[in-house]
Amino acid sequence: MMKRLMSIALALFLLCGITLSAGASSTAFNKAVDDLAEVLHPDLVKEISDFSGLLKQTYNMPVYIITKDFLGGKDVYAFARDTLANQAASGRPEVLVLALIIGEERYAATMAESQQDALSLDKVEGILNDTFRTPYLKDRDYNRALAAFLLELADTLEARTGRSLPPQNLLRGFAGLTPVSLPSATAKPNPGTSWLDSIFEDSQRAEETATRYEEDAQAARENKGKGISLFQIALIGFILYKIFGKKRNGRKGCGPLGWIFGTWGLSRFFGWRK
Repeated sequence: MMKRLMSIALALFLLCGITLSAGASSTAFNKAVDDLAEVLHPDLVKEISDFSGLLKQTYNMPVYIITKDFLGGKDVYAFARDTLANQAASGRPEVLVLALIIGEERYAATMAESQQDALSLDKVEGILNDTFRTPYLKDRDYNRALAAFLLELADTLEARTGRSLPPQNLLRGFAGLTPVSLPSATAKPNPGTSWLDSIFEDSQRAEETATRYEEDAQAARENKGKGISLFQIALIGFILYKIFGKKRNGRKGCGPLGWIFGTWGLSRFFGWRK
């Protein structure tokens, strides 16, 4: 019984090992970059992975980049074709392979014949000559060479298919190109506020000031030509009484009413009222 249980456990272990191995192999071949020579910037490696996904989604042409130090005398084109065969066996027959042999400063690109209806291998070689060759061979700037190649590849696919990709500013930065300016979001007024609030700092205060000015102007128009009021005349008379209406030398002075009526008469004489 124990022997039978051990046999079942061993079978399950081997089955799990095969499944995990197949999954790891599939994941490895689904990668967009294998930087075996360790010459690429980590940010560029991640960007190429994202960019390859866009190429797959938009043009059904993902890329696979592999860097290697030396081939030991093996032909670089044969190495690229073997890499393409491995990719096809893992379920990626449509991938465009670019192999970079760093120690020997050689490179080669290849792709499936079925993909060459959309973009021929000769055209890919032309793009490499125009954008990749000089920074790769002369300047040893592998990051700039790859970024420039991928951008030109996307432009060529866009021109042939009419389908475009969003601006790739990180790739443009690695390629030494000016980033594309993205349109800024249009400012919108806060919910519940008037658009006039963006013009007037305090619309409520401005409204109150205008109302108060209108009231003052109306009052001035109504009082124009009337002179001082009866209350103002009585107030002036009372003030004069307080100042001058004291008893002097035992003589009784004029009372407040006398001063008020006196001020009334003087206001008529001096034209204070009409």
